[in-house]
Amino acid sequence: MALFDTLRVRLSSVAKREFYKVLDKNDFMTGDVQVFAGKWNKIGDFIVPAQNEYRFGYGSPNQPANQGYVYIFLKDTSATPVEVTGKVRLAVADYNERDVKNVFEEREEVLHGDLSDKNKMKPLPDTGVTAREDMRLQIYLMPDSNATVSKANSVIYIPTTNVQL
Repeated sequence: MALFDTLRVRLSSVAKREFYKVLDKNDFMTGDVQVFAGKWNKIGDFIVPAQNEYRFGYGSPNQPANQGYVYIFLKDTSATPVEVTGKVRLAVADYNERDVKNVFEEREEVLHGDLSDKNKMKPLPDTGVTAREDMRLQIYLMPDSNATVSKANSVIYIPTTNVQL
């Protein structure tokens, strides 16, 4: 019995490995998504893999040089793609989407600064809301007008903190 207790204490004290990871449109979107004005439309979600925890954002707002920057530029499916404007929301949900926690909201136009200049991008510090195994990181959009968001034409880079257990 003592050996089992000692082993359990050692295993529980093993440190979690935490690292920065940027999720992109391929992690969230499976294809083009039709969105309707005046309501929140889910444009993608990422299911957290087994034995992992994810949080939107990275770093601390107290250390601007050490945090992640979100970049979302949504475009439609037309021959000459046009920006799909509106409000973007990042959320964490359980697998069945019964408990959804909103963690970030911003206008889409603000979220696509200059990819080569982080001072023109929107920082996304670690939100602290954790999505565990089989939970979902989600992106919602409330567009200004009806549109179809194109996976091929859009760009999404969202910093996350990944913790492997």
